[in-house]
Amino acid sequence: MKIRATTLIPLALLLAATSPTWQGDGSFSLFNSAWAQDDEDREAKEEGRRVLRARDVTEVNLSEEYRKLARQKRHESMRFLKEILSQGTAQGEQKAEMILRLADLYFEEGRDIYLDEMKKYEEVFDACFNDERCDTNSIDQEDYTTESRDWQSKSIKLYRQILANYPQYQRADEATFYLASALLDTGQQDAAVKEFTRLVRTYPESKWVPDAYVLIGEYYFEKNNAYKALVAYQKAATNRHSSKYAFALYKLAWCYYNVGEYGKGIDTMKTVVAHAMSTSESNDPAKKSKIQLQDEALKDLVRFFADAGEMDEAYAYFNKL
Repeated sequence: MKIRATTLIPLALLLAATSPTWQGDGSFSLFNSAWAQDDEDREAKEEGRRVLRARDVTEVNLSEEYRKLARQKRHESMRFLKEILSQGTAQGEQKAEMILRLADLYFEEGRDIYLDEMKKYEEVFDACFNDERCDTNSIDQEDYTTESRDWQSKSIKLYRQILANYPQYQRADEATFYLASALLDTGQQDAAVKEFTRLVRTYPESKWVPDAYVLIGEYYFEKNNAYKALVAYQKAATNRHSSKYAFALYKLAWCYYNVGEYGKGIDTMKTVVAHAMSTSESNDPAKKSKIQLQDEALKDLVRFFADAGEMDEAYAYFNKL
């Protein structure tokens, strides 16, 4: 039976006084000697870590009962708005407001359905992964996300309608952000980043700008364009009050690492850990994602220190923790 390797490690290993050496399966081997990594170890290490993506740290803590009730209410609101719009009595910004609300409901429906689709996909994938006779490459995620993409396509049509017919609408920045997000959800990455870029240029004061810069950074990071990704994450990280601040720093650290700026990468990843530790209060709604980022940052720091050859600094940092 094949077992999926995990990247999770006990935090106690990070607190040990001995020197941790990275292993490709996401664990540490403890030695009292210097770092021991030959070429084979480095190849395994490169394959063993997966950098987090924005969706990986999105908080989703809704019960099935709550989601069921929310979906019922959402469909009631859809029917009501469609009926009012069909009457043709709403005009101007009032109509734009109704269309935006309907588009948002379509968007929310797509995101909610996506959770169920991905649950089913993961069940099928895991069953195949643990079956020696099954090829996981034959399982296409898009085959399981048809319904959610249909809903997002409906929202895209309405967001475009708002931006085309009501260019001066006071919430045009929000419509642009969700248009780009829906395009991203339907796999239209190039079109999505075009809209995110239009948002940050046209509405530089919008509250959606930090999130847009993060997603622009994700686009270029996935394309291995570390320099463009770095610029986007830097801009996203200028707003300390943004919910994406810590994540932007996390990916910024990886950009520094990817361009060989190990020192900046280490310092930035340390900031991620410090920020998570100082803000993860028990009543913080984003506590789970902050702890996740903290744990990932600690694991990544082992790699950063190792490749920078900063063993003494690594000893001092982890012992202090």
